[in-house]
Amino acid sequence: MATIYNAIYRSNNREEIIDIFAINPKNYSEKYRNKLFCSEPNCFAKLCYVVMPGNSKRSYLRKWRNSPHNENCFHYTEEVKNGVRKHSSRTKTVMASEEQISRSLKRALELELMSEEEREKRREEDRRKRENGIRRNSGNNSSEQLSMELVTNPEELAAASDETKGSRLLTRNIDALKNGDVGKTRTVIGSFLELEHTKERMIVRVVRNSSFLDIKFEEAFFVAAPEYSDIFHLIERFAKENKQTIILATGEVRRSEDKNEFSVSVFDKAGLSVHGKRLVDLAREYSLGHFNF
Repeated sequence: MATIYNAIYRSNNREEIIDIFAINPKNYSEKYRNKLFCSEPNCFAKLCYVVMPGNSKRSYLRKWRNSPHNENCFHYTEEVKNGVRKHSSRTKTVMASEEQISRSLKRALELELMSEEEREKRREEDRRKRENGIRRNSGNNSSEQLSMELVTNPEELAAASDETKGSRLLTRNIDALKNGDVGKTRTVIGSFLELEHTKERMIVRVVRNSSFLDIKFEEAFFVAAPEYSDIFHLIERFAKENKQTIILATGEVRRSEDKNEFSVSVFDKAGLSVHGKRLVDLAREYSLGHFNF
């Protein structure tokens, strides 16, 4: 079974993504027990922390005996008659469409700009959807289902695949990224810090609560949108004219070895949002001399 690196911690109407390395026998017993759940989309499996004696680094998370993963979950295992489990091989890698990326960026910005009261209302709506999902998946459904993993890196696709409408891209504040996000496609949120422009690469550097992240733009990004090469400087202009500039990006999470930080590589031209606007729209607004925020 694939290692479970993180979990959703739920307590008093609050949800938080925590890393397995933040858990130890003491805080699990006092705080996390009975409150950890699978962090994969649409999965509601309850998780427990298993301690390996003498080596805490080998401790791991697993589901509770009577709390199965959703059949579409990456961690789903199938029971067979002889008691042996086998991991689901029904995971299909699918290229995220521009529409899915744009929808993810829009939703992330909406959540970022909400008041705490509005966020709580949204969380309550999401909880009701999860509860409905649990009820729908509680029956014995033996039909084979396909798990979809959305990606933006063309190299991740072994073969051309059609997009799926049923999957959602996960969103992370940059200070909430964990090792389990590396290699996965995520929509990330941060505040503009600076633009690093070299001959080889364009980097938008963002910050959130003392955490830093480089948003890097791959060759596929500029092949799809060559006009973007000459307008990145508008992000700096916009940031100087506004108190805070929210940057959102959808791409593949990586670990930057030289800075010991996470980074995100953007491949799709729809994968960057400057305070809710595409860079090309920002250029158009400046050319017209007005904004619509």
